[in-house]
Amino acid sequence: MTRFSRFGLPGCPAAALAVVIGLMAPEPAYGQGPRGRWWQDGTVQREIGLTADQSTRIEGLFQEALPVLRRGKRQLDAAERDLARLIESDDSSESMLVQQVDAVEAARAAMNKTRTLMLLRMRRVLSAEQRDGLDALHRARERERGNRSSRH
Repeated sequence: MTRFSRFGLPGCPAAALAVVIGLMAPEPAYGQGPRGRWWQDGTVQREIGLTADQSTRIEGLFQEALPVLRRGKRQLDAAERDLARLIESDDSSESMLVQQVDAVEAARAAMNKTRTLMLLRMRRVLSAEQRDGLDALHRARERERGNRSSRH
């Protein structure tokens, strides 16, 4: 059995998770549905055989995580602003800076954990064949991205 070592989650290969994360990227491209929602993109649905029920279930997982992710982003932004002010201040002690760095990283970790768990739950909605299809779409998208960047 494989492990996604960073999070110690059994049966979750890093490559499969990268596929889902990659297809969630905000850049509009092949495989991107409304606002980056690949599970609502008709082409992706056809390519991997995603059913309406699966799409609805994945959307539900996304909607469930969205408020937590937004709150986490606001907390992270606030913690980073506070850190920037401390760095600019001549009165900040190193211990104050260390404490604020810890706050920034804790906020970032909480947000990443929520996002990763959301993506894992989405992945579990898909069959092995659908995950393979999503992986193939991701590889094609990466090749396309590479071709675009080599032309510039």
